[in-house]
Amino acid sequence: MNIQEGDSILELGAGTGEMWAVNNEFLPAEVSVLVSDISEKFLNESQNKICYHNNVYQFKIVDMHNIPYPAASFDKVLPCFITAII
Repeated sequence: MNIQEGDSILELGAGTGEMWAVNNEFLPAEVSVLVSDISEKFLNESQNKICYHNNVYQFKIVDMHNIPYPAASFDKVLPCFITAII
C-alpha cells in the first residue's frame, strides 16, 4: 500500500494490532490511523500494543457491515484480519 504523508487510514479487522506494531516505523509523517475491530478484547490488546506511538492511532469498535463514517472519509481503507460469513 502506498501510504503518503497526511493520509487518513481506516483499518478494519485490526485484530491485536500486530501490523502496526511491526510497521509503525515505516509510516510517513502526519498520518492518522483509525484502528478498528468488532471485538473489544482484540481492540484493547491492539491499543495496549501500539498506543505508545504518539497520536497517530485512534481506536474504535466498528462493525464492517455498518461503518459509521461517510464515503470518502479516509484516504485508504485496509481490510485486514476479517472473515465475512454469509
